[in-house]
Amino acid sequence: MNELKDKVVEASAKIMDAGDQMKKDLKDNHSEAKDKLDAMNDKTKGKFNQVKGNVKEEIGKMTNNNKLQAEGVVDQVMGKAQEISGEIKETILDAKKKITK
Repeated sequence: MNELKDKVVEASAKIMDAGDQMKKDLKDNHSEAKDKLDAMNDKTKGKFNQVKGNVKEEIGKMTNNNKLQAEGVVDQVMGKAQEISGEIKETILDAKKKITK
């Protein structure tokens, strides 16, 4: 009877350990997914700001509006920086994933 009790206790401990590991894995995966989404968001917003800046610049050129043209150039530069930031984040995440495997 004690042998059966010991096996039940041992099996319960293994189940608890597996549950704890699953919780940790889910937390890690959620964090990784959030980080990837953040990087993709930066890249997408950066592309959008580049397009917006290009439109502003062209409208500024067509209407001889130097201020709008300059705003467009600034938006393009800021958008490119934001896009690069997202790419850097992705590169870091990929490197981190390779290191931890």
